[in-house]
Amino acid sequence: MKNFTNLYLDKFSELVKNLDTIKLDKIVNLLANLRKKNGRLFIIGIGGSAANSSHAVNDFRKLCNIEAITPIDNFSEFSATTNDKGFEFSFIESLKISKLNKKDILLILSVGGGNLKRNSSIGIIKSIKLAKSRKCKIISFTGKSDGYENIDRLLAMMDEFPNLYADISSLTQINKRKNLGKVINDKRLKGRLLYGTDYPLINTVIVNPIQYLLNLNLKQLKDLLFTRNPWDRDVKLKSALGFNSEVFSLSREFLKISK
Repeated sequence: MKNFTNLYLDKFSELVKNLDTIKLDKIVNLLANLRKKNGRLFIIGIGGSAANSSHAVNDFRKLCNIEAITPIDNFSEFSATTNDKGFEFSFIESLKISKLNKKDILLILSVGGGNLKRNSSIGIIKSIKLAKSRKCKIISFTGKSDGYENIDRLLAMMDEFPNLYADISSLTQINKRKNLGKVINDKRLKGRLLYGTDYPLINTVIVNPIQYLLNLNLKQLKDLLFTRNPWDRDVKLKSALGFNSEVFSLSREFLKISK
């Protein structure tokens, strides 16, 4: 049986060979025309795709001389909108303030693709609707077109790859809280959950104990609100929500880090 790395590389090579080069060339032409006409490129994504959006802005500006923007980079505004109106409005409100128009292009980076019925990536869907209403061209790079959740993809892989582990660091973010129960209760994840190998957004509005008022008792809530260290608070929150102590010690053992 092939190990995980070889399976991954084989699958990756297969996907690269099957890329639609005609569509890629069309995207290149759209971007070249955008630069020629001094339009702007707005890039949005959630989670890892948010980090990719910020990185892409740097490259498009520095290497391609395109005015590229992502709402993610203005985190003060992004978090304020999240707090005032809700996470699903953070992109669209920024695009409205920037006066997104038909001269611009909206670039979407999304693994799941978004789905209204599944309440998946609603902020991205709202942004696409806004772009369409303003006759703005849209480019999207998505792993799926049906809003398939990352958690479902992960669970499907657990039996096939016995050496696969998952990190819970981001699970208390407001956009991922719906997956908490599934992760805590699914037997396939028992003994295979880690904490701290990914980076939780612990100092932001999207991770706040107040979101979990119905899941916490008064003693737990008081303890969390009076815990000053954000890392300690994050561990306490996850513990209160049902993650056992093994999750917080396994990463040390897994990475062979001595105390």
